Amino acid sequence: MTDTEQSSPITRVTSPEAASTAPYDVVIVGSGVSGSILAKELTKEHYRVLVIEAGPGRDFSQNGYERYLENFYAATSKDNNAPFPPNPNADMPRSPEIKPLRLGQPNTDAYWVQYGPFVTDTVYSRVLGGTTVHWEAKAIRMLREDFRLKSTYGQGLDWPLGLDDLMPYYEQAEFEMGVSGDVEAQKKIGVEYKDG
Repeated sequence: MTDTEQSSPITRVTSPEAASTAPYDVVIVGSGVSGSILAKELTKEHYRVLVIEAGPGRDFSQNGYERYLENFYAATSKDNNAPFPPNPNADMPRSPEIKPLRLGQPNTDAYWVQYGPFVTDTVYSRVLGGTTVHWEAKAIRMLREDFRLKSTYGQGLDWPLGLDDLMPYYEQAEFEMGVSGDVEAQKKIGVEYKDG
């Protein structure tokens, strides 16, 4: 758990016991790129923020990195979550669990619910930093119709917001992560970008 003080943006690890007795303005579940950006922006506004992470969080050292490598080398399946220890209380999807898309049915097996046009192993990791710890350069924006699954396909639910609402946040996240790519190739499969 990461606790950020209101007086100045100080980040520290705190115990569950201490966190349960302290007042916070905002509690963020997950320390991946979205949770981290949100915590950064809120602490700049002097909110007291608690970030809760289900995975291990003290491995930002050479020894911790080497342990992750040893886990990966020893794992039978060399998927993107192989380096990280499993947590029976907070399961994380694994790449080998990917199934083919079924015509007319959304794929809800991983982090990204989709109809296509391709299958991808966009999974999340239960570890401090989330998928930024093993980022594979996959930062695909959702399509406009992904926000309207019920009204477009008669399946699932429509989101209470749309692509236009998320566009500035996509841009901020991509800037923070250092995303680059072929915009014209992405546009061919329906991914939208603001002009300019």
